[in-house]
Amino acid sequence: MDKDSFKRTIRSNKVPTKGQIEVYKKRFNSIDASLDPGRSFYYLFDGNSLTYPYISEGIIEVMGLTGEELNSLDEGYLKFFHEDDLPLYEEKIIPSIRKIRSEHLNIFDRLTFQITGRILRGNGELVPTLLEYQILEVDEDFKAVLSFGKITELRLPQIIRGIGVSIYKKVENRTTFIYEQVFPLKPLNITDRELEVLKLIANGETAKKIGELLFISEYTVKNHRQNMMKKLGVKNSQELVSQAIQQGLTK
Repeated sequence: MDKDSFKRTIRSNKVPTKGQIEVYKKRFNSIDASLDPGRSFYYLFDGNSLTYPYISEGIIEVMGLTGEELNSLDEGYLKFFHEDDLPLYEEKIIPSIRKIRSEHLNIFDRLTFQITGRILRGNGELVPTLLEYQILEVDEDFKAVLSFGKITELRLPQIIRGIGVSIYKKVENRTTFIYEQVFPLKPLNITDRELEVLKLIANGETAKKIGELLFISEYTVKNHRQNMMKKLGVKNSQELVSQAIQQGLTK
Protein backbone atom coordinates (compact mmCIF):
# COMPACT_ATOMS: atom_id res chain seq x y z
CA MET A 1 0.00 0.00 0.00
CA ASP A 2 1.34 3.41 -1.01
CA LYS A 3 0.79 5.57 2.08
CA ASP A 4 1.52 8.74 0.10
CA SER A 5 -1.36 7.85 -2.21
CA PHE A 6 -3.66 7.39 0.78
CA LYS A 7 -2.49 10.73 2.17
CA ARG A 8 -3.38 12.46 -1.11
CA THR A 9 -6.80 10.81 -1.00
CA ILE A 10 -7.77 12.36 2.34
CA ARG A 11 -5.67 15.55 2.61
CA SER A 12 -7.53 18.84 2.20
CA ASN A 13 -6.01 21.78 0.35
CA LYS A 14 -7.66 24.23 2.72
CA VAL A 15 -6.04 25.22 6.01
CA PRO A 16 -8.45 25.71 8.94
CA THR A 17 -7.99 28.94 10.86
CA LYS A 18 -6.72 28.98 14.43
CA GLY A 19 -9.96 30.66 15.41
CA GLN A 20 -12.04 27.79 14.03
CA ILE A 21 -9.92 25.23 15.84
CA GLU A 22 -10.09 27.07 19.16
CA VAL A 23 -13.88 27.43 18.96
CA TYR A 24 -14.33 23.70 18.47
CA LYS A 25 -11.70 22.76 21.07
CA LYS A 26 -13.54 24.76 23.73
CA ARG A 27 -16.80 23.14 22.74
CA PHE A 28 -15.40 19.62 22.94
CA ASN A 29 -13.54 20.12 26.22
CA SER A 30 -16.93 20.18 27.92
CA ILE A 31 -17.79 16.72 26.54
CA ASP A 32 -15.07 14.79 28.39
CA ALA A 33 -17.04 14.52 31.60
CA SER A 34 -19.77 12.48 29.88
CA LEU A 35 -17.40 9.89 28.41
CA ASP A 36 -17.38 6.27 29.50
CA PRO A 37 -13.73 5.90 30.70
CA GLY A 38 -11.77 3.19 28.98
CA ARG A 39 -14.28 2.71 26.18
CA SER A 40 -14.18 5.75 23.92
CA PHE A 41 -12.58 9.09 23.12
CA TYR A 42 -13.33 12.22 21.10
CA TYR A 43 -11.08 13.97 18.63
CA LEU A 44 -10.88 17.00 16.33
CA PHE A 45 -9.08 16.30 13.04
CA ASP A 46 -7.27 18.86 10.87
CA GLY A 47 -7.59 17.58 7.29
CA ASN A 48 -4.74 19.75 6.01
CA SER A 49 -1.98 18.98 8.51
CA LEU A 50 -3.43 15.49 9.17
CA THR A 51 -3.07 16.02 12.91
CA TYR A 52 -5.39 16.14 15.90
CA PRO A 53 -5.64 19.57 17.60
CA TYR A 54 -7.82 17.95 20.25
CA ILE A 55 -8.01 14.39 21.61
CA SER A 56 -9.70 13.39 24.86
CA GLU A 57 -7.91 11.29 27.46
CA GLY A 58 -9.86 8.13 26.68
CA ILE A 59 -7.46 7.45 23.81
CA ILE A 60 -4.98 5.98 26.32
CA GLU A 61 -7.29 3.08 27.20
CA VAL A 62 -8.54 2.48 23.66
CA MET A 63 -5.29 2.82 21.71
CA GLY A 64 -2.57 2.52 24.32
CA LEU A 65 -0.98 5.93 23.70
CA THR A 66 -1.63 9.59 24.47
CA GLY A 67 -2.82 12.26 22.07
CA GLU A 68 0.62 13.90 22.18
CA GLU A 69 2.29 10.60 21.34
CA LEU A 70 -0.10 10.08 18.44
CA ASN A 71 0.59 13.52 16.97
CA SER A 72 4.34 13.08 17.39
CA LEU A 73 4.36 9.93 15.25
CA ASP A 74 5.19 10.10 11.57
CA GLU A 75 1.83 9.53 9.84
CA GLY A 76 0.17 9.16 13.24
CA TYR A 77 -3.26 9.71 11.66
CA LEU A 78 -2.93 6.24 10.11
CA LYS A 79 -3.19 4.71 13.59
CA PHE A 80 -6.97 5.07 13.28
CA PHE A 81 -6.86 2.52 10.45
CA HIS A 82 -5.46 -0.97 10.19
CA GLU A 83 -2.69 -0.91 7.58
CA ASP A 84 -4.13 -3.94 5.75
CA ASP A 85 -7.41 -2.04 5.31
CA LEU A 86 -5.96 1.13 3.73
CA PRO A 87 -6.45 -0.01 0.11
CA LEU A 88 -10.12 -0.70 0.84
CA TYR A 89 -10.54 2.77 2.34
CA GLU A 90 -8.74 4.46 -0.54
CA GLU A 91 -10.40 2.55 -3.39
CA LYS A 92 -13.95 2.09 -2.13
CA ILE A 93 -14.91 3.53 1.24
CA ILE A 94 -13.59 7.10 0.99
CA PRO A 95 -14.86 7.63 -2.60
CA SER A 96 -18.30 6.36 -1.54
CA ILE A 97 -18.38 8.71 1.45
CA ARG A 98 -17.19 11.66 -0.63
CA LYS A 99 -19.88 11.01 -3.25
CA ILE A 100 -22.62 11.04 -0.63
CA ARG A 101 -21.15 14.19 0.88
CA SER A 102 -21.13 15.98 -2.49
CA GLU A 103 -24.78 15.03 -3.07
CA HIS A 104 -25.84 16.56 0.26
CA LEU A 105 -23.78 19.75 0.37
CA ASN A 106 -26.69 21.79 1.68
CA ILE A 107 -26.81 19.65 4.83
CA PHE A 108 -23.26 18.19 4.95
CA ASP A 109 -22.81 19.48 8.51
CA ARG A 110 -25.84 17.43 9.58
CA LEU A 111 -24.54 14.15 8.16
CA THR A 112 -23.13 11.60 10.59
CA PHE A 113 -20.77 8.92 9.33
CA GLN A 114 -20.36 5.60 11.14
CA ILE A 115 -17.61 3.11 10.36
CA THR A 116 -17.26 -0.25 12.09
CA GLY A 117 -13.67 -1.32 11.64
CA ARG A 118 -10.53 -2.32 13.48
CA ILE A 119 -7.28 -0.81 14.73
CA LEU A 120 -4.07 -2.15 16.20
CA ARG A 121 -3.46 -1.07 19.78
CA GLY A 122 0.04 -0.01 20.75
CA ASN A 123 0.77 -3.52 22.05
CA GLY A 124 -0.24 -5.10 18.73
CA GLU A 125 -3.69 -6.24 19.91
CA LEU A 126 -6.43 -6.12 17.28
CA VAL A 127 -9.35 -3.99 18.51
CA PRO A 128 -12.81 -3.76 16.88
CA THR A 129 -13.98 -0.14 16.90
CA LEU A 130 -16.88 2.09 15.97
CA LEU A 131 -15.89 5.44 14.45
CA GLU A 132 -18.58 8.11 14.38
CA TYR A 133 -17.77 11.50 12.92
CA GLN A 134 -19.18 14.68 11.44
CA ILE A 135 -17.64 17.03 8.91
CA LEU A 136 -17.39 20.59 10.22
CA GLU A 137 -15.78 22.23 7.18
CA VAL A 138 -15.16 21.02 3.60
CA ASP A 139 -13.02 22.28 0.71
CA GLU A 140 -13.90 22.58 -2.98
CA ASP A 141 -13.15 18.87 -3.52
CA PHE A 142 -15.50 17.84 -0.69
CA LYS A 143 -12.56 16.77 1.47
CA ALA A 144 -12.82 17.39 5.20
CA VAL A 145 -10.99 20.50 6.41
CA LEU A 146 -12.11 19.91 9.99
CA SER A 147 -13.99 16.94 11.38
CA PHE A 148 -15.11 15.89 14.81
CA GLY A 149 -15.35 12.26 15.80
CA LYS A 150 -15.69 9.65 18.50
CA ILE A 151 -14.02 6.23 18.55
CA THR A 152 -15.53 3.51 20.73
CA GLU A 153 -13.95 0.15 21.48
CA LEU A 154 -16.48 -2.58 20.69
CA ARG A 155 -16.91 -5.62 22.90
CA LEU A 156 -17.60 -8.16 20.18
CA PRO A 157 -17.52 -11.96 20.57
CA GLN A 158 -16.47 -12.39 16.92
CA ILE A 159 -13.80 -11.05 14.60
CA ILE A 160 -14.69 -8.10 12.39
CA ARG A 161 -15.39 -9.64 8.95
CA GLY A 162 -15.98 -6.41 7.10
CA ILE A 163 -15.90 -2.64 7.41
CA GLY A 164 -19.44 -1.39 7.83
CA VAL A 165 -20.27 2.14 6.68
CA SER A 166 -23.51 3.95 7.53
CA ILE A 167 -24.43 7.55 6.81
CA TYR A 168 -27.48 9.25 8.23
CA LYS A 169 -28.83 12.78 8.30
CA LYS A 170 -30.63 14.71 10.98
CA VAL A 171 -33.07 17.34 9.78
CA GLU A 172 -35.62 18.87 12.14
CA ASN A 173 -35.00 16.18 14.77
CA ARG A 174 -35.65 13.39 12.24
CA THR A 175 -32.94 10.78 11.56
CA THR A 176 -32.84 9.18 8.12
CA PHE A 177 -30.27 6.65 6.92
CA ILE A 178 -29.13 7.47 3.38
CA TYR A 179 -26.34 4.94 2.91
CA GLU A 180 -25.40 1.55 4.35
CA GLN A 181 -22.76 -0.82 3.02
CA VAL A 182 -20.45 -3.55 4.33
CA PHE A 183 -17.07 -3.90 2.63
CA PRO A 184 -15.65 -7.42 3.18
CA LEU A 185 -12.17 -7.74 4.63
CA LYS A 186 -9.66 -10.38 3.77
CA PRO A 187 -8.29 -12.14 6.86
CA LEU A 188 -5.13 -10.46 8.09
CA ASN A 189 -3.01 -13.58 7.76
CA ILE A 190 -4.17 -14.81 4.34
CA THR A 191 -1.70 -14.06 1.54
CA ASP A 192 -2.67 -12.91 -1.95
CA ARG A 193 -1.53 -16.24 -3.42
CA GLU A 194 -3.61 -18.14 -0.89
CA LEU A 195 -6.62 -16.03 -1.84
CA GLU A 196 -6.11 -16.97 -5.49
CA VAL A 197 -6.09 -20.64 -4.53
CA LEU A 198 -9.10 -20.16 -2.25
CA LYS A 199 -11.24 -18.61 -5.00
CA LEU A 200 -10.44 -21.48 -7.35
CA ILE A 201 -11.25 -24.05 -4.66
CA ALA A 202 -14.60 -22.30 -4.16
CA ASN A 203 -15.19 -22.57 -7.92
CA GLY A 204 -14.84 -26.34 -7.63
CA GLU A 205 -11.42 -26.68 -9.26
CA THR A 206 -9.20 -29.61 -8.28
CA ALA A 207 -5.73 -29.15 -6.81
CA LYS A 208 -4.24 -30.39 -10.09
CA LYS A 209 -6.26 -27.92 -12.18
CA ILE A 210 -5.46 -25.02 -9.80
CA GLY A 211 -1.78 -25.84 -10.13
CA GLU A 212 -2.04 -25.67 -13.90
CA LEU A 213 -3.91 -22.35 -13.81
CA LEU A 214 -1.47 -20.71 -11.39
CA PHE A 215 1.67 -22.41 -12.74
CA ILE A 216 2.48 -24.03 -9.41
CA SER A 217 2.70 -27.67 -8.36
CA GLU A 218 -0.23 -29.70 -7.07
CA TYR A 219 1.74 -30.17 -3.84
CA THR A 220 2.03 -26.37 -3.42
CA VAL A 221 -1.73 -25.99 -3.93
CA LYS A 222 -2.44 -28.56 -1.23
CA ASN A 223 0.07 -26.87 1.06
CA HIS A 224 -1.70 -23.50 0.59
CA ARG A 225 -5.02 -25.19 1.35
CA GLN A 226 -3.69 -26.76 4.54
CA ASN A 227 -2.20 -23.45 5.67
CA MET A 228 -5.51 -21.63 5.14
CA MET A 229 -7.45 -24.32 6.98
CA LYS A 230 -5.09 -23.95 9.93
CA LYS A 231 -5.25 -20.15 9.89
CA LEU A 232 -9.04 -20.02 9.71
CA GLY A 233 -9.58 -22.83 12.17
CA VAL A 234 -11.52 -25.13 9.82
CA LYS A 235 -11.17 -28.87 9.37
CA ASN A 236 -11.81 -29.52 5.67
CA SER A 237 -12.21 -27.90 2.26
CA GLN A 238 -15.99 -27.67 2.64
CA GLU A 239 -15.65 -25.59 5.80
CA LEU A 240 -12.92 -23.55 4.13
CA VAL A 241 -15.21 -22.66 1.21
CA SER A 242 -18.09 -21.91 3.57
CA GLN A 243 -15.88 -19.54 5.55
CA ALA A 244 -14.72 -17.89 2.33
CA ILE A 245 -18.28 -17.28 1.16
CA GLN A 246 -19.32 -15.83 4.54
CA GLN A 247 -16.41 -13.40 4.44
CA GLY A 248 -17.00 -12.37 0.84
CA LEU A 249 -13.58 -13.67 -0.23
CA THR A 250 -14.86 -15.48 -3.32
CA LYS A 251 -16.13 -12.32 -5.06
